[in-house]
Amino acid sequence: MMLPNYSHKKVVEVAENDFESLPEDALVAEAAKIMRDKDVSSIVITLKGAQKEPVGIITERDIVRRVMAENKGPFKVTVGSVMSSPLVTINPESSVKDAITLMRSKQIRRLPVV
Repeated sequence: MMLPNYSHKKVVEVAENDFESLPEDALVAEAAKIMRDKDVSSIVITLKGAQKEPVGIITERDIVRRVMAENKGPFKVTVGSVMSSPLVTINPESSVKDAITLMRSKQIRRLPVV
């Protein structure tokens, strides 16, 4: 079965528009609950307050490696202290090929479109 070639398309044509976000002072337990309830594997972390600028991302893997495996309590640790940062993003008008290249070079699995 041949997979479609999206490399000539723009990111905006293939990206998911919905994503979850939390302020950097939210607890990891809240992030885990949202991931479970919304069936998502990552959450964009924003500055606290009215600005809500994206500053990082937290994934299920981050929670396992940086919280649970380190024996830190998810009700005591903030997402801002364990998020991956700085946040790598891409412009919606960029090509899918550029997005793939960026993800490979940065060794990331998620690339927010802003």
